[in-house]
Amino acid sequence: MKPFLNSNGPHDWRAPLRTLYALGAIVTPAKLHVHGGFGNILTYNLPTFFPRIDAGEALSFPGGADHGPAPEQILRPDARFNIDGGLRSPGVADNGVEIMTGFDVDDTGCFYIAATNWGFAIVRNGAMVWQDTTDHCGQVVAFRVGSKYYALVNTGHLYDVTDRAHPVRLALAGRVPRVSVSAKSSDGSRIAIIDIETHKLTIHDAAGLAANAAPIDTGGSYASVTSDGRNFFALTGNTIDVFSPSGNTYTAEAAAVIENFSQPIHIDCHDGYLVVSGSNGPSNSPLWRAYSVTADLTLKAVRDFTYQGEGVNPLGGIVIGSRILLFGKTIGLVDDVPAAVPDSKPDPKPAGVPPTPTIVEVSTHIAVFKPTDRAWAEAWLAYLKSFKTPPITHIGEIVTAPDGSLQLEWR
Repeated sequence: MKPFLNSNGPHDWRAPLRTLYALGAIVTPAKLHVHGGFGNILTYNLPTFFPRIDAGEALSFPGGADHGPAPEQILRPDARFNIDGGLRSPGVADNGVEIMTGFDVDDTGCFYIAATNWGFAIVRNGAMVWQDTTDHCGQVVAFRVGSKYYALVNTGHLYDVTDRAHPVRLALAGRVPRVSVSAKSSDGSRIAIIDIETHKLTIHDAAGLAANAAPIDTGGSYASVTSDGRNFFALTGNTIDVFSPSGNTYTAEAAAVIENFSQPIHIDCHDGYLVVSGSNGPSNSPLWRAYSVTADLTLKAVRDFTYQGEGVNPLGGIVIGSRILLFGKTIGLVDDVPAAVPDSKPDPKPAGVPPTPTIVEVSTHIAVFKPTDRAWAEAWLAYLKSFKTPPITHIGEIVTAPDGSLQLEWR
């Protein structure tokens, strides 16, 4: 694992530069927009982001404030927006640390910022073009219908933001969804929303949402929702349900049951993988788990990730190509993701590696891998943890044998 952000544990830095954290990210074509704490958006050019990390580019503190003898360290962003100086302060004596709790990006690159008691703001080309300090929203989802653009905030207000400098708050009959978590299809025509008050999942046609029409489908109570571009995945307890389009509605079924994991709290789907983030548990429990999304929309565990550090609070993970970004509030990490484990056991093995026994009703199984095949062994370990029948009562760790081979035992 290689960090791209390290805030060295919890802090309480405020203006002129709030503590830099890794709170998640939004991927747009060729851009990675990191929620860099409660006051910053860190934008990276994707074609150079991973090569810079792989080349060992040093992390640094961006400056502009005194954050003590051990300030946060980040990979220098290609662009950065700081609400302190970028937005208008409401002028209160103490406006707290957690100001910008949510943001979204439209297809023109405009940011829509939910800044709690600083209000709702729109940023274009790095500059604030509009702000309403009276709309104390904490989350926002932006969407387009034809040539018109809209923004829905969790105070229950819907804006026509086609003219970014002069948005119009729409007067709509009925209750507008209060967005807590949202996800969009790849073309933006469908939007899934979890309501911050009811926790209910609703799926909307974008044009219908703009008119506050009834949703095209509804689900139960969920904590998080994400999309692979066509389908929506929603987290409830330790179960992930998938909502697949069926005509003008959706069909729901279970995609995975999460086991041997700290309490799941968030899911993100991108590039054929879904990442589950969990709350802190025992020291050896995973904080993130990557699943491959199969053709039949079931989820196959690929790899667990953990990290020991002060203030780590898993908040998301995104797979981009063969790399994964892990967000843990005080730490932002980059790692590799092994190739997805096939639905059936892979065979034959690479030359020189004994074939792995098929899982049958015998007492002990040992898989042997080349010393260079650790990624393959880790993929097998993740696969075994997801296997349901026959019951597996023990899964060992990957160990190095005296001959240098990697061995994995299970019963």
